[in-house]
Amino acid sequence: MKNAYHLINFGVWKTKSEEEKIKAIADAGYKGIEGIEIDYTSEPLAVKERLEKFGLNLAAQQVPCMIMGTDDKRIAELATEQIQIGKATGCETTVIMVPRTDGIKIHTYGTTVDHYKEAGRRLNLLGRILADNGINLCIHNHIDHMTESMEEMEILMNETESRNVGICFDTAHAVCGGNDPLKYAKKFHSRIRYFHLKDTKNFLFGRPYFFKNTFLPLGKGVIDFSAIMSELYGYNGWITVELDSTFSCGDPVNEAKTSLSYLYNLLSQRLR
Repeated sequence: MKNAYHLINFGVWKTKSEEEKIKAIADAGYKGIEGIEIDYTSEPLAVKERLEKFGLNLAAQQVPCMIMGTDDKRIAELATEQIQIGKATGCETTVIMVPRTDGIKIHTYGTTVDHYKEAGRRLNLLGRILADNGINLCIHNHIDHMTESMEEMEILMNETESRNVGICFDTAHAVCGGNDPLKYAKKFHSRIRYFHLKDTKNFLFGRPYFFKNTFLPLGKGVIDFSAIMSELYGYNGWITVELDSTFSCGDPVNEAKTSLSYLYNLLSQRLR
């Protein structure tokens, strides 16, 4: 498996450049990165060259849109942008959120079957174009989105084609959405194609997501990662560590190193 780190936690470095943050992730020992700013109007090779300076690979991109507020023409354009970056960098994963808003109406979508059918149609369109070009589209199981619960994710999985659409499994978002992460891994084993690994301090559901320091470095919270990784034995893609907040326990570099040490130990145990 390949390890990566999400840049979001370095948001606490208010006065430092993104280049400094990228370098810190490389210096911490990671091989890949997610969450960098990408100018999709610029030369795609510039992204690769930017990361190569630090010996890093792009683990995943994210689709910059509200899927329920994006028409088919724009969805196809977004797919083309993702494909261009993917070909330039070798990135084979695109993460997408499915919020309950179209950017105008808040907390509107995800309340009827028709909402999920339309979301599924749009995701299939995007996923089909990406899959035809070697890129996995992965829906993030984000809290307070149309994918918060296992039941909601199951609806979207039934509305999308397995070839075109998979899951970005976020362990702590699963917990905060009211789900058992191990049961989640078992249920969606065949559709999980990307990871956001993060720990959390407790098994409170829902609003604790918005509280400072809800998310923790790996091994510092309550999630049983050993059981989850055993259930998902055979997965060989990127594992991206993410604290998912610009809040920090104090030192994002130390947090990144702590998580990587835990991850190496976890994976070495599986090989014994």
